[in-house]
Amino acid sequence: MKMKKSIKEIRADSREIMLGNLLLPVLVTLTYYVLSNIVSFCVSISLIGNGIWALIFYVGLNIVMDTLFSILDLGKANFYLKYSLSKDYSFADLWHGFKGQADKTLLVGFIMALISHICFMPYVLYVNLFVDKLSKMALLKVGVIYVACAFLFLIISVFFTQAYYILCDIPKAGPLQALRLSARLIGRNFWRYIGLQISLIPVRLLGVLSFGIAFLWISPYIETCKALFYSDMVKSR
Repeated sequence: MKMKKSIKEIRADSREIMLGNLLLPVLVTLTYYVLSNIVSFCVSISLIGNGIWALIFYVGLNIVMDTLFSILDLGKANFYLKYSLSKDYSFADLWHGFKGQADKTLLVGFIMALISHICFMPYVLYVNLFVDKLSKMALLKVGVIYVACAFLFLIISVFFTQAYYILCDIPKAGPLQALRLSARLIGRNFWRYIGLQISLIPVRLLGVLSFGIAFLWISPYIETCKALFYSDMVKSR
């Protein structure tokens, strides 16, 4: 069994891979986030009117769009997995999810979308059905409920973060098998994964301070770190 790399080593490897080799990851990242923002905008304007039926339509549309967008989530994972391992990679890897794995990818995406919306349902219900006026007390309650929902989602979803890498790495794996393998990998490396995410907070803050512009370079670095982390977990099993 190979020794696990430290977070510092994984980040150093990521920087080395990216030296003089950044144009294609930037293009992939830009395309992914442009499409993501278009989808988010279309969903955001779909909440028309008040009441339970408008809310049901909005949540249902969110789940459908999140499920469909999982095709690009798989493509992004495929690109960065190849990129991080210096394999033959290209911009076309972003569309990998359309090449014979769409059914498996959509099921994983649907399950992830359900987890997300179930976790955030208390927040969505409270904001849309019970908050009439944004008083200080209402804002405080909204903030507390949102933080609690976000924490619950992060704790649950972190175990399934490797599912798309697994579908790319093990093409014969089914969607439920990919989710189970992801949970098993993270279960053995939970605090390492949390440590990686914490170590990336400063660079994410740099992206925010640059009004998002720096994320064109920061996002490829983060995605490369995550792909390298997956490869390290697999090699050190």
